Amino acid sequence: MGMSLSKKIPAWGGSLLFHLFVLLLLIYWLQFQPTRRAPGERNAIGGIVLAKTTDTGKSYVDSDGNEFDEASPAETPSLENLLTQEFSETVLSDSLPVIGPSTGPALTVVKGSGNQLSGRGVSGIGLGGKINVTFFDTEGNGSKFVFVFDRSASMSEYGGRPLRAAKAQLLQSLEQLTELQQFNIIAFNDEFSVWRLRELPRATDQNKGNAEKFVHRVTPLGGTDYSGPLTAALRLRPDVIFFLTDGEEKDAKPGLLEDIRRQNPGIQINTIQFGIGIEPKGPNFLRTLASQNQGQYQYINVIELRDKVQ
Repeated sequence: MGMSLSKKIPAWGGSLLFHLFVLLLLIYWLQFQPTRRAPGERNAIGGIVLAKTTDTGKSYVDSDGNEFDEASPAETPSLENLLTQEFSETVLSDSLPVIGPSTGPALTVVKGSGNQLSGRGVSGIGLGGKINVTFFDTEGNGSKFVFVFDRSASMSEYGGRPLRAAKAQLLQSLEQLTELQQFNIIAFNDEFSVWRLRELPRATDQNKGNAEKFVHRVTPLGGTDYSGPLTAALRLRPDVIFFLTDGEEKDAKPGLLEDIRRQNPGIQINTIQFGIGIEPKGPNFLRTLASQNQGQYQYINVIELRDKVQ
């Protein structure tokens, strides 16, 4: 009489065959599973993508919530690309109000902790159309402009005329721009607020109107620190930076002038200094900043603003 199958195959052999069969099934199943992608990486095909039109073209949002530009989605800059690793995004009690979705990203207050200028910059879309733009009698030629102005508590002196004069002159400068130019605005004290992060929007009527709302909502508060706003302005890669402050030499961290001079790719930096009384003689931070960066320097006696700003 023949032996049964169970007697021909030992118990350990049956277990081995069973586990081998399970292993083969697992390998086969894994071969047909979709590849997991790193955070922020988009699938080449499939999924739902929503498109939206902005001032600088189309951008898209995929099903994972990742936003990317039409031209080069993999290189859409983040806040860390825009600024340096020594800057961190913070939320402050005195942060400016959010203007609304039509103005792009919400206002972000960024706190600076150093003057290192390493990192990747953000370029505008290069529409061309170079023109001469004036701001407090300083003049810059280009198509991309960044206006940086002081909002520290001292700008509220003399009945608030210094800050009101800065706002009025800035808005007059914006009126000189056409849709062929691009711009951005940074208001600062010991920290700073960027109107539109990571971009230089076109100077359309709508954008200039939204920028005017931003400017009007700036209030004087806090101390003064030059490093953060100057670094953020350079990262936007404009042709011209207009920098206005009533700050003093102590507000510039050691080495900031040299860092800017060494790493500036050719941006013109014009400086406007608000002070009390006659213009001080000799070199100072703002005069040197302008001279080292192909810019112009102007001194404004805030006492005389009494007769100019109502």
